Amino acid sequence: MPRPNPLPLLPNVLFDIDGTLTDDAGTPQIDSRYVMGNALFELFTDRLVEQGMPRTEASRALHAYAEEKRFWDYDDFVRNFNIPEPEIWEALTRWHRENLHIYEDGLHLVHRLFEQGVPLHIVSNNPRIGCLLKLEAAGLGTFRESGYFREIFCSNQQYGQKHDLRFWERVLASSGLNPAQTVIVGNNLHEDYEVPSRLGFCGSFIVDRENVLHPQPSDPGPRIVRSLWDVDLPVISAHAHLAHIPELTE
Repeated sequence: MPRPNPLPLLPNVLFDIDGTLTDDAGTPQIDSRYVMGNALFELFTDRLVEQGMPRTEASRALHAYAEEKRFWDYDDFVRNFNIPEPEIWEALTRWHRENLHIYEDGLHLVHRLFEQGVPLHIVSNNPRIGCLLKLEAAGLGTFRESGYFREIFCSNQQYGQKHDLRFWERVLASSGLNPAQTVIVGNNLHEDYEVPSRLGFCGSFIVDRENVLHPQPSDPGPRIVRSLWDVDLPVISAHAHLAHIPELTE
């Protein structure tokens, strides 16, 4: 039976977030019942209503700005609509703390690789601050920064989503990463393996916690794991710089 190609020593590792490190915990973030289909924009709408804007008008204004901006981040809305800080950030942080499930296997893997000196990065369909809010809920950063991840490749900076090959091309162009020395850890077979593998990424670990993926024996590429506890990267600890847990700025 064909086996996946061997991985390089001390590769760069790109971590997905949604479904890999965090997930919805009962209340979904993305749902058609919300303003713009995103629960976080209910919080923005509430703030605009508090400033005297009728709720229907607030919803229309948020939609219009999102269409105009297209590749937006949450702080774009804060600035454009003069939403008071730090109250909005406190509300967004609280929502994530109360509504996200944190995968302990993913958290453990991040800590283990970080301590072994493996360069870690985030690759996500979220905008940058959306990534950081989720990492903050997982104890891996604040909504301003993460000391665990060297770079965050995200929707508003790579101008798109992971299903688009151009997203991955921009990741490589903006970072200088060598795809042959870069491993992806995600949960979406298409976005986290099939698309980036076309650019020569050396391998992907796809976590399938629901046991729904059934890879063909002839496919040597993705490593399907039932848990991130099962991820084994070829790290030589004696050659790795043992990093300290970063101090995060509040």
